[in-house]
Amino acid sequence: MHDLLRHCCQSVESLTLDLSAEGFFDEPYAPAFLDLTRSKFRLPGLHALTLQKATPKGLNILEVLHAPGLVSLAIQLEHNPFNETEAEGLPPKFLSFIIESQRQKALRSLSISEGSFNAREMAELLFNLPSLSHLSLDNVQFNDGQGPFGKRADMDGTNYLPKLEVLELRRLSPNFDFEAINEFMLCRRQSDNASRYGYTFDRPDTLREVIITFRKATRLKKEHKYDDDAAINALRRSCGMVVTVSPREYDEDYEANVRPDWNDDIY
Repeated sequence: MHDLLRHCCQSVESLTLDLSAEGFFDEPYAPAFLDLTRSKFRLPGLHALTLQKATPKGLNILEVLHAPGLVSLAIQLEHNPFNETEAEGLPPKFLSFIIESQRQKALRSLSISEGSFNAREMAELLFNLPSLSHLSLDNVQFNDGQGPFGKRADMDGTNYLPKLEVLELRRLSPNFDFEAINEFMLCRRQSDNASRYGYTFDRPDTLREVIITFRKATRLKKEHKYDDDAAINALRRSCGMVVTVSPREYDEDYEANVRPDWNDDIY
C-alpha cells in the first residue's frame, strides 16, 4: 500500500483502500511511519476517499495522508470482532485528518459504518463540519441512546450541521432514542418563539430527506408507529420533507441488556 500511495499521489481523484490486512500503518511509533507523519502522502487531486474494513490501528493511515481537495469521506470499520475500547478516540482522529487537510469547512459528504462510538466525540466531530450536506451512519452504536443528537447536539440549526440536506441512519438499534432524532429535525425549523406543540415552522432549513432503518427483528417483534408520528407528518406536510422509517417491526428487547449479535440477519 505504501508503494501504491506513492504511485498515485498526484493524479488520483477517487481512492478506495482495504485496510483489513496488517501492515505498515499498524506501527505508529516505527521510525519510518513517524517520518511519513511529517512529510505525508500529498493527494492534491483527491475528491473521494473510502477506507474499507478498517481496524482502529489501520486508521493510523489518516495521520500520513493530506487531501486538500477532499469532498467525500467514507469509513467502513471492521466489525467482527470489534474492540470498543480501541474505538474510543476515533472521531477526533477523523477530525484531525480533515483539519490537517484544510477541509473542515469544505467536506460535503461523510459516511461511517459499523463500530461503537462515544456519542460526545461524534457530536463534536459533526459540530466542526459545518459544510456537510450528506451524513450517513450505518450500523453504528453509541454509548447512550441519543447518539450525536438530542442533548449532546447544539440544536440551533445555524450551528450544528447547518447545510445538511440528507441524513441517513441505517440499521439503528431498536433502543435508539427516536425522540432525539425528532427533536433534531424540529429544532432546525423552529425558533425559540415557535410553538413546539403546534408544529409551527418559522425558520428555513436545508434538510430535505431523512432515511431511518432499524435492524431486522430476530426475536420478539413489536410494531412501532414512528413512520406515522405527528411531528414527522407535520414536517412532510408543511415543509415537503421526505422522511422514511422502516421496517415497521423491530425487536423490543434487542440490545436491552446485551451487545448485538453481529451474525444476526440484518437489513
